[in-house]
Amino acid sequence: MHIEIETLDLLENTINAKNGKTYYSLEQPALLFKSDSKFPFLFRLRHVFTEDRNELKTVSSLSIGKYGIKESAFKVNRFGDLELTVTSKELNPVSANISSMQKTG
Repeated sequence: MHIEIETLDLLENTINAKNGKTYYSLEQPALLFKSDSKFPFLFRLRHVFTEDRNELKTVSSLSIGKYGIKESAFKVNRFGDLELTVTSKELNPVSANISSMQKTG
């Protein structure tokens, strides 16, 4: 199993919560490749979730390339189910173009 990043694009979301607060998130499109699947699964890799919109300006996209998933991404939740949490902290570059790292803002 591995993840591939094909674009440096970061997608901004605004969430208006029921409690009246506004939250902002920044996500990067990614592909999850599983050995038992013919086609990859497209998902969004969340880089930040915050109440401070200015924090979005400090986030960089991941470089284009292939990433392995660290063991720390897998956890057993309070109900005994296996969870997968994929953020940039749980990824190991397998083949990334370091020069493609881009600062947003």
